[in-house]
Amino acid sequence: MDDLIKRVKVSCGYTSQAAIAEALGMSPQNFSSRKRTGGIKESLINHAIEKGANPIYLRTGQGSPKAEDKTTDYWKGKAFEGLEARIKALEGFVISHKQFSLERDKRIDKINDKLNEYAETGDMKYLKKEREAG
Repeated sequence: MDDLIKRVKVSCGYTSQAAIAEALGMSPQNFSSRKRTGGIKESLINHAIEKGANPIYLRTGQGSPKAEDKTTDYWKGKAFEGLEARIKALEGFVISHKQFSLERDKRIDKINDKLNEYAETGDMKYLKKEREAG
């Protein structure tokens, strides 16, 4: 929790926990109490993000303290390496899945047509021939 508070101070420009407490609309005593129980973590993160803090920096300490500063090594580095290739692979998977679904639906429609024909004619030979044909 202390690391998070330090990161909030850096990213938002606060100089003390009392200043953070005031910004959150609570007394320093209430802030300290909630800090001990961990009941302030999400409120603290949400407040800092609203003030322009980088959420990744808040949670991990990596990257720039400010969200709008994307010139750090974190943003230029391995975080997004190969992302374009992964996106294309996923797009290919989605297309393949759609094609598979269309073919499956055609096969299901064909089977339903045959079952309906059987229901109308009672001709079981037709179904046996189709099953053998595959």
